[in-house]
Amino acid sequence: MYREAYINRLLYLLNFFSTSVIFLFFIFDFFLILVIWELIGLFSLLLVNFYAMRVYTIKAALKTFIFSRISDMFIFAQFLLIILIFNTSDLSVLFLQIPFYIFYNIYIFNFGLNIITVLAVCLVLASAIKAAQFFVHV
Repeated sequence: MYREAYINRLLYLLNFFSTSVIFLFFIFDFFLILVIWELIGLFSLLLVNFYAMRVYTIKAALKTFIFSRISDMFIFAQFLLIILIFNTSDLSVLFLQIPFYIFYNIYIFNFGLNIITVLAVCLVLASAIKAAQFFVHV
């Protein structure tokens, strides 16, 4: 790719994407996880759409955008549940409070859901959709 006209742009996008993924591991607040999650979606969209002159890359970028929005919906639902139930977005306080909510259930009519299970499913679905894993890849 040394003859590529926009190689600098590709290298910048790769660096920004990898930096935002690395930042995701060092975050201590759930609100910052949302911000970094959006940056990962943005840079993955820009990387997929690197060759914007071709029709199939534009279609692939649109699919990436749609799946990223679905992933963001699950991570935002998890954020709202954490704020409503634990009253904090700090991960250290959240991890201290989780053992006290093991038997905390949400009831919808006669159907009860454990809140820890709902949070875990939201996290797994958001990360699986963002990484195009399992049955959510196209």
